[in-house]
Amino acid sequence: MIIEELFGEEVLVKNDVYTLAKVTSVIKLREIRIKSASLKYAFIGGMWYSKEKFSLEQKISLPYPFSTYYTVKILDKRYNGVLCRSLLYVKMPVVVLQYEDECVTIEFDPVIQLNGQEVLPFISLCEDDERYIITFYLFKEFDVKEKENAWLGVGKKRRVSLKIEVGDSFRFSVKIKRYKNWMDAVRSYVEKMLPEEIKVDCADKVFEQGKQALWRSYDHLTGSFLQLPWRDSPGFTFVNSSYSLLTYEAVRLHYFTKWCSETKDEVFHEWSQRLRNLFINPKLYKKDPRVGEGLVWYNMTNLTRKGLEGYFYMDCGYGGYPGGQGSIAFHLLQYLNYTEDKEVERLVKQSLEYILSTQKENGSWPMAFRQEGFIGMRPERLDRYETFGGTSECVRALIAGYKRFKDK
Repeated sequence: MIIEELFGEEVLVKNDVYTLAKVTSVIKLREIRIKSASLKYAFIGGMWYSKEKFSLEQKISLPYPFSTYYTVKILDKRYNGVLCRSLLYVKMPVVVLQYEDECVTIEFDPVIQLNGQEVLPFISLCEDDERYIITFYLFKEFDVKEKENAWLGVGKKRRVSLKIEVGDSFRFSVKIKRYKNWMDAVRSYVEKMLPEEIKVDCADKVFEQGKQALWRSYDHLTGSFLQLPWRDSPGFTFVNSSYSLLTYEAVRLHYFTKWCSETKDEVFHEWSQRLRNLFINPKLYKKDPRVGEGLVWYNMTNLTRKGLEGYFYMDCGYGGYPGGQGSIAFHLLQYLNYTEDKEVERLVKQSLEYILSTQKENGSWPMAFRQEGFIGMRPERLDRYETFGGTSECVRALIAGYKRFKDK
């Protein structure tokens, strides 16, 4: 694999220290050219994923209100006809290119310290007949949109101008590495970021404070923990339509039951009992689903005059947000390790039956199925896409189910 690295004429570079030799509207920091080959998969951690076009220009459907969900947004730039995006949107600062027999990664600094200010470079992706090209830039000016409330309102645009001059220096690290596959690359990066020793001072005090904070979202009338709001003052929420998330209620049931068995704490005992009742409430699960066999739990609840009722948000998935069948089944099985509960056990078996019945031939699970209604939040057919996260949750649930029921 031939890899070529170039620096912009605006900078002088030595040992990852960049010095501005010229100040222009666009400062090219670094360009990496990788010979074109049979690219199977590429991504920038948390920012961009593709099995097709090597470009940041993708058609992604974001229906309202997701299209307006932000408080700060740095707008894309365009240079030489190529779209450039701020590294503000990166979660794991690694570019990954997975080929048939090799994986190439580019680790980079997402933030630059320049003249006492934090500066976010931009990145662009493009390709020609011979190579893939990854370029990092500094733009002297760019536009930002801001608004007070993430869900509501129209953002106000303002222009940001960097105060830079010839002779300014800063550190910007870019490291190219090779692995067999992208999973090894991600594992290596994450392990490197973890501290060798984790120490929490006054852990018991921190735990107690966290427990007290949960009272802020607990609804003793329904035995449920509200999704929103978690703030000091009232603000916009989904009102009653997004009351609680059953996946995270299952997580709480697992943990609270475990902690109750270890501490004999009456609060954890009460919360466990109330949470357990959610999962035997026939208004919060659906038998005889449209797709698959067995039983599915709704992923969200709505508070009505008759109490909580369940519904599917973003269709019926398996993990992640707003959660799904794999996560719920796994945590309910963990709950059963601490208490005998025949009713929950019976329902979990039916849940595992659904998970097995919806597995694809290649062993994976789809993102979601539409089990109710005809209009989805997204126009895509989510059942046509595979999900690593949801598949992992389903595998965890099935392994836990086998350990308990010994059913092959």
